[in-house]
Amino acid sequence: MAKATVTLTIGNNPPVTVDPDPIDVDTASGIEIIHWKPARGSKFTFVALIFKEPNPFQNVVVSDDEIIARDNTNGPEAHKYIILVKDDNENYYSSEHATGRAGGTPVSGGGGPTIRNN
Repeated sequence: MAKATVTLTIGNNPPVTVDPDPIDVDTASGIEIIHWKPARGSKFTFVALIFKEPNPFQNVVVSDDEIIARDNTNGPEAHKYIILVKDDNENYYSSEHATGRAGGTPVSGGGGPTIRNN
Protein backbone atom coordinates (compact mmCIF):
# COMPACT_ATOMS: atom_id res chain seq x y z
CA MET A 1 0.00 0.00 0.00
CA ALA A 2 1.37 3.40 -1.02
CA LYS A 3 0.59 6.49 1.05
CA ALA A 4 0.92 10.17 0.21
CA THR A 5 0.34 13.37 2.15
CA VAL A 6 -1.30 16.38 0.50
CA THR A 7 -0.62 19.95 1.62
CA LEU A 8 -2.39 23.17 0.64
CA THR A 9 -0.33 26.36 0.86
CA ILE A 10 -2.36 29.25 -0.57
CA GLY A 11 -0.09 31.62 -2.44
CA ASN A 12 2.35 28.94 -3.62
CA ASN A 13 2.45 27.85 -7.26
CA PRO A 14 1.14 25.25 -7.34
CA PRO A 15 -0.77 25.62 -4.07
CA VAL A 16 -1.31 21.86 -3.62
CA THR A 17 1.71 19.61 -3.12
CA VAL A 18 2.04 15.86 -2.70
CA ASP A 19 4.69 14.05 -0.66
CA PRO A 20 6.27 11.83 -1.80
CA ASP A 21 6.50 12.83 -5.44
CA PRO A 22 6.81 10.63 -7.31
CA ILE A 23 4.79 7.93 -5.58
CA ASP A 24 6.63 4.68 -6.38
CA VAL A 25 4.43 1.60 -6.61
CA ASP A 26 5.18 -2.02 -7.43
CA THR A 27 2.36 -3.64 -9.40
CA ALA A 28 4.41 -6.67 -10.48
CA SER A 29 2.70 -8.77 -7.82
CA GLY A 30 -0.80 -7.49 -8.59
CA ILE A 31 -2.83 -4.50 -7.49
CA GLU A 32 -1.36 -1.67 -5.44
CA ILE A 33 -3.69 0.55 -3.43
CA ILE A 34 -2.69 4.22 -3.15
CA HIS A 35 -4.01 6.51 -0.39
CA TRP A 36 -3.81 10.31 -0.36
CA LYS A 37 -4.56 12.04 2.98
CA PRO A 38 -4.38 15.70 4.05
CA ALA A 39 -1.29 16.76 5.97
CA ARG A 40 -1.76 17.14 9.72
CA GLY A 41 -3.71 20.31 10.52
CA SER A 42 -5.07 20.78 6.98
CA LYS A 43 -8.67 21.96 6.64
CA PHE A 44 -9.35 21.45 2.91
CA THR A 45 -11.55 18.75 1.36
CA PHE A 46 -10.63 16.56 -1.58
CA VAL A 47 -12.60 17.13 -4.79
CA ALA A 48 -10.94 15.01 -7.50
CA LEU A 49 -8.03 12.93 -8.74
CA ILE A 50 -7.52 13.79 -12.41
CA PHE A 51 -5.24 12.17 -14.98
CA LYS A 52 -3.87 13.90 -18.06
CA GLU A 53 -4.59 10.77 -20.09
CA PRO A 54 -7.53 8.41 -19.59
CA ASN A 55 -7.73 7.19 -16.02
CA PRO A 56 -5.35 4.20 -15.83
CA PHE A 57 -6.73 2.99 -12.50
CA GLN A 58 -9.85 1.29 -11.26
CA ASN A 59 -12.09 2.11 -8.32
CA VAL A 60 -10.96 5.67 -7.64
CA VAL A 61 -12.84 6.83 -4.55
CA VAL A 62 -12.76 10.48 -3.49
CA SER A 63 -14.12 11.48 -0.09
CA ASP A 64 -13.71 14.73 1.83
CA ASP A 65 -10.68 13.46 3.75
CA GLU A 66 -9.10 10.79 1.53
CA ILE A 67 -8.56 9.60 -2.04
CA ILE A 68 -8.07 5.89 -2.70
CA ALA A 69 -7.10 4.39 -6.07
CA ARG A 70 -6.40 0.81 -7.16
CA ASP A 71 -3.38 0.69 -9.47
CA ASN A 72 -3.31 -2.46 -11.56
CA THR A 73 -1.16 -1.09 -14.39
CA ASN A 74 1.11 -3.72 -15.93
CA GLY A 75 4.76 -2.88 -16.44
CA PRO A 76 6.77 0.25 -15.76
CA GLU A 77 4.80 3.41 -16.48
CA ALA A 78 4.58 6.95 -15.16
CA HIS A 79 1.20 8.63 -14.65
CA LYS A 80 0.98 12.41 -14.24
CA TYR A 81 -2.03 13.47 -12.21
CA ILE A 82 -3.64 16.45 -10.55
CA ILE A 83 -5.14 16.62 -7.06
CA LEU A 84 -8.02 19.09 -6.78
CA VAL A 85 -8.97 20.33 -3.30
CA LYS A 86 -11.46 22.88 -1.98
CA ASP A 87 -10.99 25.35 0.85
CA ASP A 88 -13.52 28.09 1.68
CA ASN A 89 -15.40 27.40 -1.60
CA GLU A 90 -12.20 27.96 -3.62
CA ASN A 91 -10.60 25.21 -5.75
CA TYR A 92 -6.83 24.63 -5.68
CA TYR A 93 -4.71 22.33 -7.85
CA SER A 94 -1.44 20.41 -7.72
CA SER A 95 -0.56 21.70 -11.18
CA GLU A 96 0.10 25.29 -12.14
CA HIS A 97 -1.12 24.56 -15.69
CA ALA A 98 -4.67 23.36 -14.97
CA THR A 99 -6.99 23.96 -17.93
CA GLY A 100 -10.22 22.51 -19.34
CA ARG A 101 -13.43 21.50 -17.56
CA ALA A 102 -14.82 18.45 -15.75
CA GLY A 103 -18.09 18.67 -13.89
CA GLY A 104 -17.97 22.46 -14.18
CA THR A 105 -14.52 22.62 -12.60
CA PRO A 106 -11.31 23.50 -14.51
CA VAL A 107 -9.00 20.49 -14.62
CA SER A 108 -6.33 18.62 -16.59
CA GLY A 109 -3.02 19.97 -17.71
CA GLY A 110 0.70 19.73 -17.95
CA GLY A 111 2.77 19.32 -14.81
CA GLY A 112 1.83 17.91 -11.49
CA PRO A 113 2.79 14.97 -9.32
CA THR A 114 3.55 11.51 -10.71
CA ILE A 115 2.75 7.91 -9.86
CA ARG A 116 5.65 5.76 -11.03
CA ASN A 117 5.03 2.05 -11.54
CA ASN A 118 8.19 -0.03 -11.21
